[in-house]
Amino acid sequence: MDYYENKTITIEVTNRCSAACIMCPREKMIQNLEVMQFDVWKKLIDNCAELDIEMLDLCGYGDVFLDRGLFEKIAYAKTINPDFKIYISTTGIAMNKRKWEDIAKWVDILKFSIYGMSKEVYEKVMANVKYDRAYGNILGFLELNKQNDNKVYTIGNYIVRNRIPVLVGGVFATFAPHLAIKHPLVRAVCVGEGENALIDLCDRLDRGTDYSDVTNLWVKKEDIEDIIAGCAYPEGAQGYNIAKIVSFMTGMPEHVGGMTINRWCGSSMQSIHSAAGAISMNAGKVFICCGIESMTSVPINGLNYSPHPELIREQPNVYLSMGLTAENVAKKFNISRKEQQEFAIQSHSKAFKAQSSNAFDEEITIIKNKETEVVVDGAIRPNTNQEILDGLKLVFDQKGTVTAGTASPLTDGASATLVCEESYAISNNLPILARIKSTAINGCPPELMGLGPIGASLKALKRAGLDINDIDIIELNEAFASQSLACIKELNINPDKVNIEGGAIAIGHPLGATGTRITAKAAYLMSKQNKQYALATQCIGLGQGIATVLEKVE
Repeated sequence: MDYYENKTITIEVTNRCSAACIMCPREKMIQNLEVMQFDVWKKLIDNCAELDIEMLDLCGYGDVFLDRGLFEKIAYAKTINPDFKIYISTTGIAMNKRKWEDIAKWVDILKFSIYGMSKEVYEKVMANVKYDRAYGNILGFLELNKQNDNKVYTIGNYIVRNRIPVLVGGVFATFAPHLAIKHPLVRAVCVGEGENALIDLCDRLDRGTDYSDVTNLWVKKEDIEDIIAGCAYPEGAQGYNIAKIVSFMTGMPEHVGGMTINRWCGSSMQSIHSAAGAISMNAGKVFICCGIESMTSVPINGLNYSPHPELIREQPNVYLSMGLTAENVAKKFNISRKEQQEFAIQSHSKAFKAQSSNAFDEEITIIKNKETEVVVDGAIRPNTNQEILDGLKLVFDQKGTVTAGTASPLTDGASATLVCEESYAISNNLPILARIKSTAINGCPPELMGLGPIGASLKALKRAGLDINDIDIIELNEAFASQSLACIKELNINPDKVNIEGGAIAIGHPLGATGTRITAKAAYLMSKQNKQYALATQCIGLGQGIATVLEKVE
């Protein structure tokens, strides 16, 4: 749907307006302030239908939402031609809550006229219009529109979806181009006189050539180098290189790459390591590192499991169930069922305490669609106790100790973080949670895969020139209680530093998503508590461990 590619007619349904913008000539009008009569509208629409008009642009010197019969008029137009597209431009001041549902029902494209980003400037330019009221109306409608899957094209959505280059000029742009260029929709800023700049810009856009060196033009750098997504089972809906799919779904510029990587449970932490390595090699400055896993749609072992026949015969431990590896660890370190259950109880208790105090609000995004809204994590069970856990059946070994209650639950999840060059973050006023000080990967016997964090953490600490006692915050993925307890013991970790707001036993372990979650969590906690060092580490199936050491940025 493109305004300029449709046969469009502009119709002024009213010349009434609540605003008295300092640059608007409507105060000089000599005609009366009126609303178009319905019989005039009908005749006009009938003629539009005969002329094969495609879009009705309802604008002019007035605010269309001051026409009380507006939606009745639009309904008539849609009756005559259901394919009529309705385009409306408004200040938002008259777009009150009572009209939101009708706007969502009848309007196809909605443009907001906003002349000033601060309250002071806005109310000075748009006299008689209250900043708080107008913005409240706009933001309220945008939230409703989002819940309706963005049924109405706002200009912002339209620009993003169609990758339309937006150029800003004028007094503000000339004197503060460094501020104007930061707006997410602005692609370029024209400083000073723009006649020649515009001609040159249009010519280059028409030829599809670079326009970054146009005179008097500030051009936003398209900084994101790559989206790196971790996924343990890149199949089904999360297949077909889900990282690049994400770039299309989020309206990223076409030059942004997408790479899906698989280091099983450590996949998304590996995405962070890969980005950090690329930055150190000057192979990009900004990366989106994320993890994705839908364990309800792609089961453990994937959709097309096919072990190597010779390997499974000669080295069966390679393909050993994760639950059995947890049993092996419990036996090796003599970790009782009661100890595992106490660890699980503490995980739920810490997570619930954090959830109840709104500690997760800045970390977790509410998921909405037409049918439902997911606000809180449903895996957290604050009433978990020894008696309840005693009643659970053994899952993997009928002579063992591991139950569903002492294992991370099967969950769906996604997480993401921005990894960038430090100088880039500073120059763009981005909040810096932490600096990556060192990383490590380390192998271990596959039948004891839960011990992977031990070797990986020791290697990462050595590279950082640190000891475990130097670490203030530790995020140790709780694949199973037994392996978590073993790692805590062998690394000589103070348990009070580990997963202080709960871990995967309470929150879940969507394999490919966990690495970015716990790394970002460690960074967030370190920043919030003003600590110096943090460690994020996890075990990986088939016998690996991965670790990241973070440090405070002064």
